[in-house]
Amino acid sequence: KKDLNGYVRFYEFVSQITAFDDYEMERLCVFARHLLPLLRQEILEEDEIDLSAVMLTHYNLKAKRTQDLKLKEDAEG
Repeated sequence: KKDLNGYVRFYEFVSQITAFDDYEMERLCVFARHLLPLLRQEILEEDEIDLSAVMLTHYNLKAKRTQDLKLKEDAEG
């Protein structure tokens, strides 16, 4: 939704400065402008998403980096 809104705003701004001969871009802008209000705005809560049918089939764990750490000795010893 954010990218679509960005396209509409950018196209409407630039089309005021220069004329485009590409009617597909104009059609996309008009379509996107009317589509934006219909897209979902609210964020679903975790309880509203049913994950009961989801099965974990793959799991991948990669080490990003290793580092040697040295701890300082406490003043008390």
